[in-house]
Amino acid sequence: MKETCEDVFSQWDGKHTDPLIGLYQDYQGCSEFWDYLLNAYLEHPEWQVPITWLIKHHYDQKQELIADKVQLMLDGYSNLEQWEARLHILQLIPKWRLSKEQASFLEPLLNSAMKDDKKFVRAAAYEAFAKIVPHLSHEARASFLERCETAMATESASVKVKLRRALKKLS
Repeated sequence: MKETCEDVFSQWDGKHTDPLIGLYQDYQGCSEFWDYLLNAYLEHPEWQVPITWLIKHHYDQKQELIADKVQLMLDGYSNLEQWEARLHILQLIPKWRLSKEQASFLEPLLNSAMKDDKKFVRAAAYEAFAKIVPHLSHEARASFLERCETAMATESASVKVKLRRALKKLS
C-alpha cells in the first residue's frame, strides 16, 4: 500500500482524479491507509494536495474520520504549503464536529484565510468561520458579521455566494 500511495502521489498531474479515486476505492476501508495518509500529510508537503483531496473525497462519500484524525489535520493546517491543500481543509471544516477548543484554535487561522490571495480560499474560509462562530464570543461573532458585510460590497461573485451561505447558517 505504501509504495502504491507514493507512486500515485509522485506521478499525479494535479488535475486528473482517476488515480486518486482508484487508490481510495482500493484502500478506503483499511485503517492503515488513513494512518499512512495522515502521517504523510504532516511529513510530505509535496503530497498535501492529493492527500487532502482524498480526505475531502472520503467526506463527499458520506464517510467520516475519527476525531483524533480530525485534530491531527487541524494541527497540521498552519504547515500547509499549497493553497489547494488549505482549500480542501477549509472545505472540510463545516463537515466536522468541532469542540470549543478547536474553534478557538481555528479562529486566527480562519481570520488569516479570509485575507488570502486566492478567492476560493477566502470563500471557503467564510463558510468555515460560520461553522465555528457558535463556539466563539459575542464579539467574535459581531466582528465576523461586520467582516461579511464589508466583503459583500468588495468580493467577487463566487465569494459572495459562500458569504450568503455562511450568513444563512448563522441566521
